[in-house]
Amino acid sequence: MLLVGLSVAQDIPEPVVPEFTVKFVNASYSITNTDPYTGLNERQLVENNTIEIKISNQPWGRSNYQLYYNIRVKPSFGGNWTEIYPLRNQTSSYSNGVFTYAYYIIPEAPIMLNSGQIVINFPVVPTEYYGESGYDIKRFYFGDGTQEGHYSAVLHGVPYGGQLDFQVEVLVGHNATYWYVMHPLWPQYGGYYQSATAYDKASGWSNTQTITLGDSSVSESPSPIEPLATMGPTSSITSSDLAITLTWIIMGVLVISVISLLLFVRHLKRGNSRN
Repeated sequence: MLLVGLSVAQDIPEPVVPEFTVKFVNASYSITNTDPYTGLNERQLVENNTIEIKISNQPWGRSNYQLYYNIRVKPSFGGNWTEIYPLRNQTSSYSNGVFTYAYYIIPEAPIMLNSGQIVINFPVVPTEYYGESGYDIKRFYFGDGTQEGHYSAVLHGVPYGGQLDFQVEVLVGHNATYWYVMHPLWPQYGGYYQSATAYDKASGWSNTQTITLGDSSVSESPSPIEPLATMGPTSSITSSDLAITLTWIIMGVLVISVISLLLFVRHLKRGNSRN
């Protein structure tokens, strides 16, 4: 059986290390909300940031095997790699009180198409972690019988202007089953087989691509509204400027008042001298 398994694994061709690009996309825009009590318009910036990865697909002629993508990311100046679609070690079978385990490709892993490119987007949102600042990078997790699908952070608290490294690899898998344990605390009390994608081999990791989290051009909403970012220092008046302006106005009023008073006194003196 072992020799047969090795023969099957060796019969699968090596997938090509993928080529890809990655960029930070800022598609934020501003909207106008009208206060229902005052009627005043208020501008609000709607953040819409993503990390966009484009991977070039490769030809693959094995119908019994499917190609998937795995992606990993890390801070550019240190830290460990975090796999976004990691392999999962699960129970492959159960017999006579003995469990066997194998690696599986998770359902969320992107499937490679036969041509063109695949585009994968990861939302970048202000961090939701208490006491942290910066941004969270999220991906979508499928739900199961106990919870619904949801987005969850892959990295959190990444600062504005922070640099990130990305790599991509191809995974080869085939249709299989795994043993679902109904009672995790007492696995011997029951379970059943469920469909899954068994892992066969990988291409190895690609070269590294680096991005910086930051602003790009801000797209306009359907009704163009001036972005909040343009309503900054260029149109504001500081308190010091206001104080200087008021001082000059007061001094001008005082000078005009003194001149007017002198002219009035001179006029009275001329009138008295004629009398």
